Amino acid sequence: MYAFSHQFPSARETDSFAEGTEGSNPPSSTGESVPEFLSHLPAPLEHFIAYAGVAAIAMAGYGSGRVNVRIIGGLCVYAGILEYTRDFSPGRHPAIGRFVGSALGTLCGGLAIVLLSRRASDQPR
Repeated sequence: MYAFSHQFPSARETDSFAEGTEGSNPPSSTGESVPEFLSHLPAPLEHFIAYAGVAAIAMAGYGSGRVNVRIIGGLCVYAGILEYTRDFSPGRHPAIGRFVGSALGTLCGGLAIVLLSRRASDQPR
């Protein structure tokens, strides 16, 4: 009922929605239900966590060598491009804080994998 509506629900619809969905999130301004898994962390921290995970997975998957620098550099450029293009979406604006969180997350995720791989190679088998 709400998925394709671009109008605010009436008071009657809101009341009937609340009665049948106890414990759920109310509909957003577009009428869609807001997912419960969305975090309430600051955007730079969310970006840090996401990019650290992506960098760690990419670095672990591609191994070591020159490709590590390309992965980290590529993800930083990608984060910058995505942040810049936010300006072309109505109601969204780029922020240096989100980009810095993304770039630092990329560096930390990549560094963590490099340190873990060096530690694992130093261990006797």
